[in-house]
Formats: sequence, C-alpha cells, structure tokens
Amino acid sequence: MPIAQRVVEGEVILPVARPGSPGYTVIVNKGENIHFPTVIAFREGNLNDTTNFKARIIHTDMVSMASKAGEINDNYPPLRIYTMPVIPGTAFSDVQVGSYN
Repeated sequence: MPIAQRVVEGEVILPVARPGSPGYTVIVNKGENIHFPTVIAFREGNLNDTTNFKARIIHTDMVSMASKAGEINDNYPPLRIYTMPVIPGTAFSDVQVGSYN
C-alpha cells in the first residue's frame, strides 16, 4: 500500500493539478469521507508553523492548517509528511494562467 494511503487510511490517490515545491503532493480520498479529501505533502524541509499561522490570520479560510503526520528517515535529509484538508474552489495559479474551467 502506498505511503499516502497509509497516512490517512485512504483509498483513492489523485495527483494535484499544481504541485508546490519543493516536494511531492497528492490528494487522498478517505473512505466514506470522499467529499473531504486530504492533501498529503512529502517535503525535505519543515513547514514553517509561524508562516502558516500568519497566513491563516491574513487569508483565513483560504489557507489550510497543515499537520505533521510523520517522517521517513531512510534518506538524508529525512522526508517529512504533512496532511491538510483540501480547500474547495479554483487555485489562484489556475486563474492567473486562465486554465480553470
């Protein structure tokens, strides 16, 4: 079973349309909760909690609250795993390039 499915005990893995960097990001649908998918982000570095907190104050619901779900220590540096709820709507980067539907 892929790591992303094990992190949230999900069933369906979807690639994200516009992945951030640095890292690898997928969306996992969680069993009966298919209407509340979870983003799983794999990153070499830590997410900055202070920056995330400030972004949530400024942009409120437009910023997901990320939680550290663990790390994989087989590599150096370790690969950190974060989860966050998917924010519904069109990504700003899609609107900028006119690729939204």
